[in-house]
Amino acid sequence: MWLATDSDGLLRFDGSESVNWLSVAESGLRRQNVNKFVLENNGAIWMASWGHGLTYLAAANDVQYNFRADSGDPDALASDRVQTLFLDSKQRLWIGTVAGVNYIDLANPREIKRYAAPELEHPLHKNRIWWITESAEGLWFATADGIVLLNTEQQVKRYLLPQPEKNILERAREVRAIQHFSSGIWASSATGVYQYHSGCDCFARLEMPAQVASPRVNVLYQSPDNYLWVGSTEGLFLYDTEAKQWIKNRQGFNYLPDVDVRTLYENADSQLWVGSRDQGLFIGNPQQRAFQPLSSQLPSPLQQAASRLISALYQDQQRNIWIAAHGALIWLEHASNQWHQVLYRQQHNIRKIYQFASQPDGSLWLATDSGLYQMQDGRLRPELTPFELAGIPPGAITAFHISTDGDFYLGVWQRGLLRWQPQTQQATISLTNLATNSGDQIYQIVTDQSGNLYAATRYSGLYKRPVGQSWHQVETGVANLVEGFNCVLPVAETIVWLCSEYGLWRLDLQSGSSSQFLTEQGLPSVFITGAFLDQQQRLWALTNHGPARFNEHSQRFTSYSLNDGLPDLTMQRNAHLLLPDGSFLLGTAMGVANSKFDIEAEYMPVPRVALSQVEIDGRDQTRHYPVNQTQIALPANFRELVIGVSVLDYREPDKNTIRYRLLGFSSNWSSATRNRELRYLGLAPGNYLLEVIGQNSQGIQSAEPLRIQIQVAAPWWYSPYLWIVSAVVFLTTLLLSVYLRELNLRRRNARLAGLVSARTQELELLAQQLQNKADHDELTGLLNRAGFTEHFQRLRLQLQRSQQSLSLVLIDLDYFKSINDQFGHAAGDAALQHFAAKLSTRARGSDLTGRWGGEEFILALADCTASDAKVFCEALLREMQQEPCSYQGAILKLSATFGIAQLPVSCSSLEQWVKLADDALYQGKHRGRAQAVIAKPTQLLTN
Repeated sequence: MWLATDSDGLLRFDGSESVNWLSVAESGLRRQNVNKFVLENNGAIWMASWGHGLTYLAAANDVQYNFRADSGDPDALASDRVQTLFLDSKQRLWIGTVAGVNYIDLANPREIKRYAAPELEHPLHKNRIWWITESAEGLWFATADGIVLLNTEQQVKRYLLPQPEKNILERAREVRAIQHFSSGIWASSATGVYQYHSGCDCFARLEMPAQVASPRVNVLYQSPDNYLWVGSTEGLFLYDTEAKQWIKNRQGFNYLPDVDVRTLYENADSQLWVGSRDQGLFIGNPQQRAFQPLSSQLPSPLQQAASRLISALYQDQQRNIWIAAHGALIWLEHASNQWHQVLYRQQHNIRKIYQFASQPDGSLWLATDSGLYQMQDGRLRPELTPFELAGIPPGAITAFHISTDGDFYLGVWQRGLLRWQPQTQQATISLTNLATNSGDQIYQIVTDQSGNLYAATRYSGLYKRPVGQSWHQVETGVANLVEGFNCVLPVAETIVWLCSEYGLWRLDLQSGSSSQFLTEQGLPSVFITGAFLDQQQRLWALTNHGPARFNEHSQRFTSYSLNDGLPDLTMQRNAHLLLPDGSFLLGTAMGVANSKFDIEAEYMPVPRVALSQVEIDGRDQTRHYPVNQTQIALPANFRELVIGVSVLDYREPDKNTIRYRLLGFSSNWSSATRNRELRYLGLAPGNYLLEVIGQNSQGIQSAEPLRIQIQVAAPWWYSPYLWIVSAVVFLTTLLLSVYLRELNLRRRNARLAGLVSARTQELELLAQQLQNKADHDELTGLLNRAGFTEHFQRLRLQLQRSQQSLSLVLIDLDYFKSINDQFGHAAGDAALQHFAAKLSTRARGSDLTGRWGGEEFILALADCTASDAKVFCEALLREMQQEPCSYQGAILKLSATFGIAQLPVSCSSLEQWVKLADDALYQGKHRGRAQAVIAKPTQLLTN
């Protein structure tokens, strides 16, 4: 995209960065105002400036010549203040200035002529020209004194726009713009918008809506669908030229209130670019509205609850729709078409509903974080029977399934899988090995068409229970990449889809082969929360960055974002629901979205990849390489080549990615990256082919790669004739050069020794960096368990020699699981980083801080008694409560429990220190959390 600016000249913009085409270093031109520009097919540029005349840049972007005003030349530019440019059908460039009109025949681009220079009474003589356009009638000029038509016979006619009786303005005869569109000739002025009518050979004014004052119109633009965009000093308006009416949006008739609109343009992707005065650049994306928020369809009292986190969706056998919102259960009664609400958190202290299910008799059940509930007559009733039969206390049910014969399968947090048979009043526990792995749980329980059951677990992989058999673990072949799965979706007898935190997997149970799908295949994120098949059996993947639809033919995904009407992009595992009308509902962190689109009619433009930057040996050569350049020639002695590429898709350019390879150097494609800058050092002489594939924010890949030939010239000593001559000379002077060779060898050995020394220092630095990476936790930057153990022993020995005290503190964040469950793992990571930063800030340089695992942290306080350590912990706790963590507009309140141990520094067993601190931490948890507890002396004696 090329942008003419009022102070920075001419910019070329790729969605992420802009290049100023009037760089002083390259062109010799200083930055200046550019009103209009014309791009020729050969890459030449004509620029109209305010005060610097007309400038022509050749295809290589070197300044060729500049046209200026000259009172001694009757054909010179009428004024250095050029207002507009227009290239007509005869390849004549018309130049409108504040004092008349010039034109240039591009067949002879160095010759400029003044139009109507000697005709003092001509309406274009020294008239200010605002705009020029062309139609079958001829050329139309918008001037400071009406509209002038120069017809094909070179005859001239002036039109004065009719003025409204009640609003006579200064400069009312001035016409700011005139445009020829498929709907006719349109003009604009300070008094509104006018259309030309051939029947009366006149212009008629469009009446604005009664509630809108007549705007001062600066610019007009017609979109391909015959909508007329009207830019004014008061904002942006839209007119339907076929229905002959102004279009109203949610905010009224003004689409950009209080914005002084000066330029309009619609690109190939139907995006409207709006240039404003002093308020920057606006980009309007076409709103296909593939999704619509459901909250707007609900009664007002329910809209707020329906706009919060949605954890589950369901339609029961009576076709009632159930929505599990944050703190409230919302349901649409099909029979009466009435919405209802149950405030489950207030009534039952339920924090989250994980899933719905129905028995064969139609009764509705809910799996929640506090147990199993049944919906009866609009009320929730807790069901304790399966827990009592199994001999376990009620707990959170993270996964839920009711078989066709009425058996309940409940994934119980930190217990395993509970099977309850209400008919026989029996309950059994299986998959108990999950309880031995901290934090493990069952995320989903589903059945395939043959009745086989599958269970996806957090850390223990995938389990299957064939009909009539017991549960067994499925060998997925991906355990080296992912431990567990967020969901499982059987789609055929032997094919299942598996959701993970590292992509979506398609597993063939018969052959054991698997395929992984990542962002390279169009997914908006590798964190897959759920998956389902729609009514047409198309696969949808739900991620933490939005949903994506799978194309079986191309084996790629098409993703959807906020531009498609979604209220939020954080998708929930069980929050999807297919509706009888062929649409479906999706639950997000900010409400429910209803699918309202025709996939076959969707506009999915294919992005193009272009060359956007060339830098050779630190010198920017971009202006010498147009975007369609296919070759780069490098000298033999070049050191560094930097190539910038751009995916020309402006909807969400920060999500565009590329993959690339340099044939002749490597045939392997890179992984998907948002880095658009490719850097190559010291390529050997020869020919290379750079190939770049682009992918836009919707996951759509470019039709073909960008291909750039790179040729590195061979140095002069590569010539075979030179080698022959050199060999002869070498043989004839061999005896004379022995001494010189030996001297040269000694010098080279000295240089080599220096290089070896420098390389050794580099390797030592690299080893130190690798050791630091191995000792530290990647998420928080604190010492990890191994790093803390090693540093603790060093600190203990140092304090033992100096006879100073040492205290060890074990810290556990309170209720951390609720943050992950309520806001997602990304929020949990943010909370861990927030606490780690607080801990590092308060710790001294002599102290040790580490992440012990999960939400547990560890702290070694040098020269500090247990009582002093308690004061430190309580101060840290107060700071945590006063300065909570902020994540995406939500406040994450944190607290922690501290266990403090002080042993003689001669005690070398870190395990004893941690055991003692852990006992004190347990006491703090038992007493109610959010406190610091010192291990008692009796504990010291016992340990």
